Amino acid sequence: MSNNKIAHIPNGALQGLVSLRTLDLSGNELEKLDNKTHGLLDDCFSIERVNLSNNKITFISRKMFPSNPYIPYNLKNIDLSYNNVPLVTYDFVFGTSKVETLNLTHNSIADIRRYVLGNLTSLRTLDLSFNLLEDITSDPDVFILPKSISEINLSHNMLNELPWREVIKVENLTTLDLQHNNFTVFTKEMNTLVNNKTRILLKGNALTCDCFARPMRRYFDTLLEVPQFYKDVICSEPEYINGKPLFEVWDDGLFCPKDVNLTKSEQNEYEVAADVKIRDLKMIKDDLTVSWSVIKNEDIADPYVVIRGIKNAKDALYAKTLPYFQRKLELNIFKENLAKIKSSRRDYEICVVARNSLDNVRNFFQNQCRGLDTTNGTARYVSWNIYFIFVLLLVNYLF
Repeated sequence: MSNNKIAHIPNGALQGLVSLRTLDLSGNELEKLDNKTHGLLDDCFSIERVNLSNNKITFISRKMFPSNPYIPYNLKNIDLSYNNVPLVTYDFVFGTSKVETLNLTHNSIADIRRYVLGNLTSLRTLDLSFNLLEDITSDPDVFILPKSISEINLSHNMLNELPWREVIKVENLTTLDLQHNNFTVFTKEMNTLVNNKTRILLKGNALTCDCFARPMRRYFDTLLEVPQFYKDVICSEPEYINGKPLFEVWDDGLFCPKDVNLTKSEQNEYEVAADVKIRDLKMIKDDLTVSWSVIKNEDIADPYVVIRGIKNAKDALYAKTLPYFQRKLELNIFKENLAKIKSSRRDYEICVVARNSLDNVRNFFQNQCRGLDTTNGTARYVSWNIYFIFVLLLVNYLF
């Protein structure tokens, strides 16, 4: 019955079609499917899919879709795209509790009333793209989402913020399409979703690529290949990287705003990441062992190991460049003329830094250094000293 000029279908016209599962009424001139007391679909006990796209529907009443506490309707798919719906009211929840796919794209929706989305308890895919949504955060009960939802399309609206606390609660969210809106910042929740493998599409937003974009930028480095929808994340601000894809911006090119004070936990998340991470440091008798891993996917070549004074960085006792593939260094402090550190460990630190392909030493990040008094061996010596003192006290007590 699609692509005709049907403007009205009287109630009862589908009576007897109790086994009908799919009804396609798209491309007509329908404005409603009910007379406020009875609906056209009431007699379709088996209906699962209804296509009402490309009609003239402006209002969704509580009798549009079949609902009866004594009849187990099983409507799963509703397509209301390309209509003239300006508002989604609470009437929409009647007859839609089993709907899994809802397509409302290309309407003129500017408002969604509270508790509607949360009562679509079986919903998996929601498409609200190409509408007039501007604010869905003012009322905290508007964007409460069902636990079942996995795909949300909000592209081509006028949104600049989401109720992220509600979005982050959805455990099975696989896709969040925010393309062509007015988003400007990378939120903590957005970065959390990306790291949880949720695909967030951000093309067409005027994004500020500052330090708050770092978690997402670092996530790109973990991928074997950056997918196109992440290549389409383009920076608008600051000016020096305007028009540049985020995945092409180096980590140390993303600066924090001057008026932002980060907490210690936020500093680890948003400040420039170190090139190398020290995995283990221990000193047993006269043997010092340090191991590390490379954590950046940038221009990192040979590791450069330095033992230097903590108060005076120029007081370097040891410096050596190692082959790129080496991730562990073992040295004897007497053979390397480092005997003085044995009695003054707290005054020295060991740093593992990276050189680039031009053999220049990259930045010294503080978390790439570790004080020699924090070695595993130190704790081991302390524990042995305590044990030895305990034995002496015990012997004196017994004899």
